[in-house]
Amino acid sequence: MNRIYSLIACLALAAFMAVTAYGASTERGVITVDGKRYRTELHLPKAAGPVPLVVMIPGTSGVDQRQEFYRLHLLPAGIGTFVLDIKTGIFRSRRDRPPADDNIPVVLEAARQIRKRADVDDERIGIMGWSYGGTVAFRMVNTEKTHAPVFAAHVGIYGGCTRSTRVSLYNLPMLMLMGTADTYVDPDRCFQFQHNHNVPVIFFEGAHHGYDKEGVNRNRRGRIMRWDEDAAHKSRDHVVRFFKKYLLSQ
Repeated sequence: MNRIYSLIACLALAAFMAVTAYGASTERGVITVDGKRYRTELHLPKAAGPVPLVVMIPGTSGVDQRQEFYRLHLLPAGIGTFVLDIKTGIFRSRRDRPPADDNIPVVLEAARQIRKRADVDDERIGIMGWSYGGTVAFRMVNTEKTHAPVFAAHVGIYGGCTRSTRVSLYNLPMLMLMGTADTYVDPDRCFQFQHNHNVPVIFFEGAHHGYDKEGVNRNRRGRIMRWDEDAAHKSRDHVVRFFKKYLLSQ
């Protein structure tokens, strides 16, 4: 067991050193929408010109280790990240959180501010989210009825396959990932979403909700969240490849 923990620590240190060596910078801020303040955290790789960026939308649990889990592999690929905290100071749990669509103006404002930056390529901005945040990320395609496309690529991790999520009018790249044992989001509904809308959904056999949140293992009245190392690493690999394909190959 100690060898396993030592190996995990070494891998985490190696990833951190890789990002540090790459010259990533961090910038924390706040955006205000309708009088509400939303915390942000920007990480950019050192580069000669404007870089592509992925906006990250955490779920009901708020900002946690999942954003770093993906960021440590996006930054060395030359892709920046922008974490938008839609929870802190806004809601506390599933009981008082706003409908996913209420976050659309917040994400639009974040995108507007990001696009003003000279160090970000405004034509190569993607979005990803987890659970509730994944639903928000996918709902952004609905805004294309009244706006030009906001994001170049969308990723939903165990979230997004709701009836009110419509396919992109611009056929923008979309990807969903989830476990077949998810008890928060019905895998059958996501399979049907994949069939109806031709949106790729990658299923991880036996994985639960929160499979990429290291250390989590809880069961609340049959709703299970559980870390799955194999599914987590495969998920991260898929996400990094997806964004490299659609944000770096343009």
